[in-house]
Amino acid sequence: MLDSGTAYLNGKPYPLDVPAQLIQDATYVPVRFVAEALGASISWEPSARLVVINTETPAKPLSEA
Repeated sequence: MLDSGTAYLNGKPYPLDVPAQLIQDATYVPVRFVAEALGASISWEPSARLVVINTETPAKPLSEA
């Protein structure tokens, strides 16, 4: 739900770092939630200001956690 701090995956609630937002007819959700929901691991490289999404050594998907 837009502007909510909770997302639902297979009916199970998950807290979001920031709420989903609608900006110029596009819905934005936190990349961490999307990546983890798909089973990828995610990290932040501060020196490059870069989000790294790794699917080669996946994490357990949120729906199985």
